[in-house]
Amino acid sequence: MLKRFLQQTCFYRAYLFYFRNKKNSIKTFCKEYFQDNTNSQKAWIEKDMRHWYITRGISPMQYWEQSFDLISKSAKRGMLPKSELTRFDERYNPKADVHIVGNKYECYERFKEYYGRECMLVSDPSAIGKEFEDFCARKKKVIIKPLRKDSGVGVEIFILGESKIPDYPFIAEEIIKQSDALAKFHPTSVNTLRLNTVRCKDSIVVWQCILRYGRSGNMVDNAHFGGCFSVIDDNGYAIAAGDVKRHKYAVHPDSGVPLTGFKVPEWDKACELVKHLATKVGGLRYIGWDLAHTDNGWIVVEANTQPGILSPAVTGKGIAKEFYDLKRRM
Repeated sequence: MLKRFLQQTCFYRAYLFYFRNKKNSIKTFCKEYFQDNTNSQKAWIEKDMRHWYITRGISPMQYWEQSFDLISKSAKRGMLPKSELTRFDERYNPKADVHIVGNKYECYERFKEYYGRECMLVSDPSAIGKEFEDFCARKKKVIIKPLRKDSGVGVEIFILGESKIPDYPFIAEEIIKQSDALAKFHPTSVNTLRLNTVRCKDSIVVWQCILRYGRSGNMVDNAHFGGCFSVIDDNGYAIAAGDVKRHKYAVHPDSGVPLTGFKVPEWDKACELVKHLATKVGGLRYIGWDLAHTDNGWIVVEANTQPGILSPAVTGKGIAKEFYDLKRRM
């Protein structure tokens, strides 16, 4: 416990910087990510990056994604180190219960009535049976996902007789037909609403929501796989949009559909749904829920522990105060 406490202090980060080569890694990072800046600008950025790393634990990647080199000092103070979210997740999502959402098929079995589609488990790809073949024949095309991966890794369309069967355990899902209200942004991806729930002592809070879109014809909408997103306020309105590569968008870069100013369809129902689901995940208290909107309303795509918070990258506004206010209510 003492070692863990010390690792969270500025003294430990200063030790890493001056004696464990962190200084060189920051210099290398600046050369790669700020290569268009002048030498004097790079020198200032290195110094500023070092300061926020040592004093707050802001990693070089967070510094870049959240444009620390462009925002004011007061805005920087409001940013929450990503390591704080990691520790929050570790504290309030006990390892013994992570399997509830960490195993995609177990999550499906628990919340089947909210999925709005059929799914099946293939635990041994080397022994594909008639059940899987019949499932694919009925659906024509299915989505396959690795059983325990996230962030869109390994997600692909599968056609029996044409696609290669993965060599790892996976789930096969009926393809979601999303509503026109969200398909218009990028038709080839299911554009999902991410709502994070925090189960406090006094209530369940829906916090830091975004609507995600695919790009360039890709079927995955994940921001770290080339997608973009809109930040959604507490009333369900899109207030800012961009991606994790420091781009800001007024319209979707492919379709031209406006990404700000619109109201998420059936917003209140989406919030009610995830609040209800958050009571059915054992001891897990901090969950990211991905929902898709269909002609029949909202359905669950999947759920995740350790949900990332992307809004500061496009709003320039930190979430530290909100976070610590929530933490006091746990």
